[in-house]
Amino acid sequence: MLFNRKKQLTVEQFFGLNLKQEHFDIDELLALVDLQQYVASSKAVIKLKQANSNKAMIVTIAKRQQALKLLRNLLNSELLPYDEYFYIKKVNTGSEHDRLYSAEDKLLQYAYVIAMGKTWNWLENENPAAILKGIRERNTSQHSRFDRYWEILGDQTGEYIRKFKKGEVGTKPD
Repeated sequence: MLFNRKKQLTVEQFFGLNLKQEHFDIDELLALVDLQQYVASSKAVIKLKQANSNKAMIVTIAKRQQALKLLRNLLNSELLPYDEYFYIKKVNTGSEHDRLYSAEDKLLQYAYVIAMGKTWNWLENENPAAILKGIRERNTSQHSRFDRYWEILGDQTGEYIRKFKKGEVGTKPD
């Protein structure tokens, strides 16, 4: 059964999202915002799962691609301007502004985790604040936030996809 492809996500769904994982698990991440059925029902994922195992790297990559596509509208929507004091001030989660900013920040972090294919714990050690600041501020008709995340995903997975297409990597779970 195919699900409605137009899953309506809201930024508020990302408020308080716990991105802490011991290891990167795309299915776990998708479940956090109820995207697993939408991603699993995409033609690309179905086709790759039939030819490979569910845990094959190429299937994980396809799930990451589909997840980012489902986040496209949210990523490209109007976000609050970057607040350099947000993490050093006392955040008031009762304030609509602070709740919205926090939810937007979690959305950006969530998309970054998916694009990079790494846990937030690992990414935090790499100090992603500057990258996320740049992404938050980036949203023009020529270079959208979604485009930047898609570029990051391509940088992380491009070589593997090329090898897969050439038959250099197999169908076993990698």
